[in-house]
Amino acid sequence: VTAAAWLAFLARFTTLRFRRDTACTGDLCLNGRVLPVGSLREKLSGAEEMGMTRAVVPWGNFEDEEVLEFRRKYEKNESGLEVVAADNLVELINQCVEEGHGTSP
Repeated sequence: VTAAAWLAFLARFTTLRFRRDTACTGDLCLNGRVLPVGSLREKLSGAEEMGMTRAVVPWGNFEDEEVLEFRRKYEKNESGLEVVAADNLVELINQCVEEGHGTSP
């Protein structure tokens, strides 16, 4: 199941409020880990074109060259897209919910 599908499910059936400026990608396995995916350059470019200011990628992709390219551009203020990582469903939710609405106490 994709990370975005899980977040859509949670948005519909819980009271969590998700950020509207954050895109995410990845696949979730049964134990809740966010698994690496491909085509990140295209996905991150698409998120940037759609006006997203944050993108959550799987931790396993965080050091990939196509992700590093976007991270460097953000650090140099050449891009408005901040790329962050999530290793599991809880981290994914915490990266995507509005401030103060995460799963941590």
